[in-house]
Amino acid sequence: MHACIAAFSAGVPLVPLAYTRKATGLFRSLGYDTAVDLRTGSLEDAVRLVEDGLARREALATAAAGSRRAAERLRVYTDLVAHLVRTA
Repeated sequence: MHACIAAFSAGVPLVPLAYTRKATGLFRSLGYDTAVDLRTGSLEDAVRLVEDGLARREALATAAAGSRRAAERLRVYTDLVAHLVRTA
C-alpha cells in the first residue's frame, strides 16, 4: 500500500492491489477508483482490471497527477496545527 501511495503522489499510473478495506477506501477517498479488491474479487477479475489499467495507463497517470486532494487535505491539517501551536 505504501508503495502505491508513493507512486500515486508522484503521478505514476497504478492499479493498487488492495487486501484491506483501508487501502481501497484510501484511494477512493482520493477520487481514484481504479483498484483491485483482493478480498472480494476473483483472480480473473484482478487480471482483467490490471490489464485494463495497462491499456489506460495514460488516463490513470492523468488521474493520479490531477488528484491533489491528499495534498490539499494535508495543507489544511498542517495549517490548523501551525495555528494551534502559534496560539498555544
